[in-house]
Amino acid sequence: MARTQALFNKIPQELVLSYLSGILIGSELADLKYTKPIYIVAENKLSERYVKALKILKHTVISVNSEQCFLAGMEIIFQTHYKALL
Repeated sequence: MARTQALFNKIPQELVLSYLSGILIGSELADLKYTKPIYIVAENKLSERYVKALKILKHTVISVNSEQCFLAGMEIIFQTHYKALL
């Protein structure tokens, strides 16, 4: 479908991947029944897409940068388990 859209100039070729991403995100979230805040942990571009979709669907969403999340987790592991070894 995305390829056909590009072939018939319905969407620019450079937007095909974004178009597919939107279809996948929409499909994934379409039947979401979760009522608590939803945390999105992803790189910024992907996170923005999920946040936008979830807000359209009237969900409360909290976005967390994946790199910052990883580094914070590694710091906790280090402080908890390895700092005493140094």
